[in-house]
Amino acid sequence: IKVAMCMYHRGITANMQFTSLNPKIDAQKYNLHILQNFVSFPSVSNNEKIAIGVSSFETVGSTTHSIIEEYQRINKTSIENG
Repeated sequence: IKVAMCMYHRGITANMQFTSLNPKIDAQKYNLHILQNFVSFPSVSNNEKIAIGVSSFETVGSTTHSIIEEYQRINKTSIENG
């Protein structure tokens, strides 16, 4: 649902339950950014399709990655009388 809403609003929402980063993680060293506010997708027009990757890393060893692409309706011209 979060991915669908990000596509609809063309941006990334903040991490609501994030309060503070583990002090043992050097965020600057790894160029790590935790969103605190809504951020619009950079340089994306309403005509461009959006694709978002979602990864899941489980403790029992299974790993999945899905790429979800935005649906955009194609306006078809109808042929009348023929």
